[in-house]
Amino acid sequence: MTAMVAVLAASPFEAQQSPPAPPEPQQRFCLKGTDGKEACFTGRRPYDGPPTDPKVFEEKQQKLREELARRAEEARKRLEGLRGDSNR
Repeated sequence: MTAMVAVLAASPFEAQQSPPAPPEPQQRFCLKGTDGKEACFTGRRPYDGPPTDPKVFEEKQQKLREELARRAEEARKRLEGLRGDSNR
């Protein structure tokens, strides 16, 4: 946590007296740092579709967890097989 504070404190961007107005959709705005570098952003929202159903989201997350567990088990078995082959 201390490192993050140090990084934020050493930011090359200067604070403005008043925050800029929120951008219009499809509008770009850029912040120019004291080092001359710019960080640009758009006002476009990342997702304008319907909200995600929590039940569907949880089902997808569970399927992903199961798939990752299956892959981890397969990798563990392959690794044990390689170790077993090298001990012969």
